Amino acid sequence: MRNECNIIRDILPLYTENMVSPDTVSYVEQHLESCETCRREYEQAKEPGRAEEKTDAAPLLKLRKRMAAKKIQTVLLTAVFVAALLVSAFAVLDAPIYLPYSEGLVKAEPIGEGLRITFGEEVTECDYTIYPDPEGGSFYYCDVQAWTSLWDRWLSDSSGKLSCMVSPSEPYPVKAVYVPNDGSETVCFYGDTDYEGSIVLPRLSLGYYLFLAMAALAGTAVVWLLTKKNAGLRVWVERVGLYPVAYLVSHCIVSGFGTTSYSLPRDFFLIVFLSLLLYGGLLLAYGIWRLRQEMKEINQ
Repeated sequence: MRNECNIIRDILPLYTENMVSPDTVSYVEQHLESCETCRREYEQAKEPGRAEEKTDAAPLLKLRKRMAAKKIQTVLLTAVFVAALLVSAFAVLDAPIYLPYSEGLVKAEPIGEGLRITFGEEVTECDYTIYPDPEGGSFYYCDVQAWTSLWDRWLSDSSGKLSCMVSPSEPYPVKAVYVPNDGSETVCFYGDTDYEGSIVLPRLSLGYYLFLAMAALAGTAVVWLLTKKNAGLRVWVERVGLYPVAYLVSHCIVSGFGTTSYSLPRDFFLIVFLSLLLYGGLLLAYGIWRLRQEMKEINQ
């Protein structure tokens, strides 16, 4: 009987938290009906705070709850990294591959007061910007860009030539200029044979953001070293420091090791979106790692 009481008292903390099997519940209830001492122990265990004060099983109960949370975190972590992998694949496959100018790549023909621009079969995406002459001339410029991507080359089933209709807001002639976005000069392919080409330079903003991320990472590393004796603050510093890491990884995925871009809005949006996904995944992974460290300490 005494041995049975000892077993029951070991089980009571889990029984109180409804964390035992139905067979164990039946076994405990039968014993409590016939044992007044264990019944009093059970009544005390139900009182708020008493279970944690009177038994060494309280840390195990907390750990068991956190283990259940760990399973949820693991599922979320898998989902987040799968989403990050898909976004990364899209960023790489859909990256613009700008095409250099060549005969037959782009043509223009007047249609009424507008201009129809037609592209060669190798072009899968295009864009144009129309604006009046900055020097006040009675004509419009139309800057045209054309590109393809790995996605369009390998996976797209689109066929046929792209075309677009350019219509100036005033009935002025249009000078159509092809912008290759590869460091070579622009080419006027319609409207002015004496056009002097220029070189369109890439945007540099990604380099600034990359520098800020590196500076933030260095700053958090310094703070981490200075907070060696404050474990609670150090945890928050580690969590904050994960975002610069996520941003740097996202930048490398989207733009490689380059710091310039001819498609800045697209690249910056993808980098930020992917960095947020990776940051969420890193936070989940960090939480799981800390839980495992606590488990090791308890087991020791």
